[in-house]
Amino acid sequence: MATKAVVDTAVGLIRAAGAVARPAYLAVAVLWPVSVALTVRFAPMEKVAKGDPTSIAVMILAAILPAIAGALATRTLLGAAKPWRLDSGLAAYVAIEAGMALAWDRLFALGGLEEGAKAVQLPPLTAITLFVGALGLVLATLYWQLWPVGRVMGDRTMTPMRSVQQMVGAVGASILASLLLAGAAGFLMAAFAAAVAQTLGASDETAVIILSVALTPAQILGLAVTAAVWRLRNGAQVDQVFD
Repeated sequence: MATKAVVDTAVGLIRAAGAVARPAYLAVAVLWPVSVALTVRFAPMEKVAKGDPTSIAVMILAAILPAIAGALATRTLLGAAKPWRLDSGLAAYVAIEAGMALAWDRLFALGGLEEGAKAVQLPPLTAITLFVGALGLVLATLYWQLWPVGRVMGDRTMTPMRSVQQMVGAVGASILASLLLAGAAGFLMAAFAAAVAQTLGASDETAVIILSVALTPAQILGLAVTAAVWRLRNGAQVDQVFD
């Protein structure tokens, strides 16, 4: 799969969605920063690592909110007639994406990678576990990315294995397209957010929230890239989207 095809398709999906996609984009712009704010304020990694029930509950909620926004945006970009409908496809997407996010959170907690943590010498077994876990999650993120998209689009035959099969030969193009679109936008918006935070004299917590708001375009472009790969592999299958 060519990188240019992914980029062109992603841009085409955004253009085709037009104004219809604004509610979904708004959901991304609101729910993701809200999840970041909840995490920063109520679920710091050190508390999660210690098993604090409230922090864990907030962390789960913070993983679910952006997944909901991602599902709505993905459906809208791929031309679903009723992207806001509550059904098994939406539930599957949210469960998969939130589960992946929580797996990353757990890995960070295991390594004591919370913000402001002092450098520590990890035991060899812990270091190996972190390395293997991170490698596994990276591979899952890359090769399973079509699994939640297929499910939210009503394709019950889209399994992790089928996603792996479809991503063979497409991973490189997906990564490069993400760098060209989401990466470039993210870099520019991160610089803008840093300037705003400095001008306002924002605290570290507030600066993180400002950054999450500013990165909305990058988030949407990232979703568009994944949707583009799905479209290139599966074609336009919006006539069988819902239960």
